[in-house]
Amino acid sequence: MIQATKELHDELEEWIRIGISDDIFALANQRQQYKHYAKYWRDLQIDDATKSKIVLYQLKKELKKPWFFQRTFWNLLKLKIFSLLN
Repeated sequence: MIQATKELHDELEEWIRIGISDDIFALANQRQQYKHYAKYWRDLQIDDATKSKIVLYQLKKELKKPWFFQRTFWNLLKLKIFSLLN
């Protein structure tokens, strides 16, 4: 679970490279792991590709923190618990 934030970072980096990174904003309900970023940046008046690069930068900053300070880690843990309960 601790490596999950790194996996999200790598996945988003690959999506930016192939040009489908706008999915985290267009399909926020289907990309639950990125939803807290999509909700935060959705109203910003710039294109989705730039928003995706901002999210990637934030993920890079989170990776420098210990796991218990990573907001994404706790969000993924919450999603995992809810998926096990359902």
